[in-house]
Amino acid sequence: MHDTKKILVIRLSSLGDIILSFPLLKILRKKFPGAEIHFLTRKNYSEVLRLNDNTDRIIEAKDDMEITRKEIQNEKYDMILDIHKNLKSIYFTKNNAPDVRRIVKNNFKKFLLVKFKINLFKEIIPVYKKYLLTIADYLNEDDYEFSVSDLKTPSIEGFDFKYSVIAPSSRHFTKTYPAEKFIEFIKIKKQRDFYTYRQQ
Repeated sequence: MHDTKKILVIRLSSLGDIILSFPLLKILRKKFPGAEIHFLTRKNYSEVLRLNDNTDRIIEAKDDMEITRKEIQNEKYDMILDIHKNLKSIYFTKNNAPDVRRIVKNNFKKFLLVKFKINLFKEIIPVYKKYLLTIADYLNEDDYEFSVSDLKTPSIEGFDFKYSVIAPSSRHFTKTYPAEKFIEFIKIKKQRDFYTYRQQ
């Protein structure tokens, strides 16, 4: 652990998956306090990572894959966590660190479940936890709890950024939260916020 001085996390897309990497970034900072933590993503997702203090550098993937691969190679990382695991991320990382770890995706099982409703999963593991499992040998049982990260929100005079953001859509239909569930959540959230306001 003490020899790990530079770590790269790779998640090229999409917004929700990158946000779900925040518990991993937080635990990396805790377990490797002296290490540099870099994050490789696509340019249009880099802004959300700038809100997170647990990254020391954000690398934007170039259209020319060879340029990105060379950039990774030149950094001489001790550990690379590939939490995307597609052909592009595998190309970027192969032989580019002594310790390269990849997420377990179970794509075939997911395909059977989505297309044919055949469930071969013994356990449905949340995405954030799959990311944490890439460093399972460094974690204790309590480390797997979902944790919220403190974000650097912009400071603009006259504006209060204490609000909730709801995204009622998704790139894939199977990942879209049902409308009735959104309505239920909004009602509960509104009641809780009102109660908190009255208590103040």
